[in-house]
Amino acid sequence: MEKFQPRPLEKGFETEYANDLILVDTLWGGDVGIPGAQARFIADAYPDPKTEVQLPPAYSDSQVVALRHDNEKPDDRKLSAEVRAELIRDIVGRYNLLDIPELLPATLGRDTPPLRRRFVENMGGCFDVMARLAASKADNRITAPSFEERYRAAIHREPELLDTVELRESLRVALAGVGLEVTNGRNLQETAAAYAQQVGIVSPAEFESEVARVTGELMEQVRKNIFEKLKFQFTGHAGEHLEDVKFDGLNFKAFDKPDSHVSGSSCYLGGLTPDGKPAFRDLVEFNAGHPITRPALYHLSAHEMKPGHYIDSVVSDLGWRSGRLGFEAVGHTMCTAECTAREGWAQKALEMAFGGTQQAVIDALGREHAVEFALDRLVDAGKHNGPILMQRDGKSPDDVKKYFAEDCVQSDLYVRKLAAWSRHPILGSMYAPGYAVGYDVLTKAVEKHGALRVAEVALHQEGYQDIDTFQRAL
Repeated sequence: MEKFQPRPLEKGFETEYANDLILVDTLWGGDVGIPGAQARFIADAYPDPKTEVQLPPAYSDSQVVALRHDNEKPDDRKLSAEVRAELIRDIVGRYNLLDIPELLPATLGRDTPPLRRRFVENMGGCFDVMARLAASKADNRITAPSFEERYRAAIHREPELLDTVELRESLRVALAGVGLEVTNGRNLQETAAAYAQQVGIVSPAEFESEVARVTGELMEQVRKNIFEKLKFQFTGHAGEHLEDVKFDGLNFKAFDKPDSHVSGSSCYLGGLTPDGKPAFRDLVEFNAGHPITRPALYHLSAHEMKPGHYIDSVVSDLGWRSGRLGFEAVGHTMCTAECTAREGWAQKALEMAFGGTQQAVIDALGREHAVEFALDRLVDAGKHNGPILMQRDGKSPDDVKKYFAEDCVQSDLYVRKLAAWSRHPILGSMYAPGYAVGYDVLTKAVEKHGALRVAEVALHQEGYQDIDTFQRAL
């Protein structure tokens, strides 16, 4: 079996981008060198460092290594607070992490397309607020960025609360549509619980087989409604069009942790097969401990896999390998404007598989999916509004939990999950709101430009986009 050696990062943009990404990731507790979603954070994906691209110089820096090792057990740190703070100050200073917005775009050539330059500038802004927030905890001379500043960097709009009244009414109508009582004498939480029992919960024992069945159905729809109509080109690979790609690099694992805040994750690993072909490897983990209805499994599978994160990642990988996309297309991030676009595509994924609208899904799969769409939008509203209420407006955790339960119609399990996200300084301000905003942007784009044009741009045929440049590329 031939052994492939990873190439060094190119000097200039690739090295600067990878260094910034890995350093910000380390400041916030991540380790991209470990495969799987559990150890990763801001650096959500990276080309295989064993066969394709070396990790950046900063990854092996002794001070960075020391900080990364101390991050392994946050509740049992070995370093004192003073030593950790000194490490952070040293890393921030030596790598100029407070100057990323100026230094990162400066590495681009003069002929860089305007939208790619804007993407890099936007990413520099996201790296900047994350680095400054981490640095401010180690150095009181550095001013921490406000909630509004963090939100704007990743979400690209002003933080305003979403109204959930209309969303609850949509849920009420959808529940009535499947024959459930929605009178004033029964609250929506109780009716939603009755709905789950009516349509059935996927048991842990059948979870993996059901996911395989559902993703098979979804792949058929994606090929029919997207790939066969758009003819994506990727020069230099055996599969010239996406309909020729097998999308068979998925490694699926189910775990059973009812107390975890994670319902599912997709960790793209990419890499090469022994004969040197793209492997398109992706580790998808679903929490079987979070009860999921049979209809909801379509929504989760579409989001995490087909045509959501997995297909998005494979297309990015192909674009990078064919030279059409830069390194940023395979250095996927969390808590950034890029992430908001990716979550928007994933939230819209089930609709895109069936032609672009909720009604198309309901017509094909049944009225239960109207309930699932209504529940999805309420979860998104909770993810968006909770951090604003808690971090910007100063509401107590108990008040915000009550809001999740009553205004967003969430179960106790999701109340706990959303509360944990809402209090986190960057997950709350730069990640959680992206679900609702990304879905809103993608939905309005489909209404204006059509599903195929949106799929063309969202799947990187005009460059690799974030939530800002996506709208400009359309």
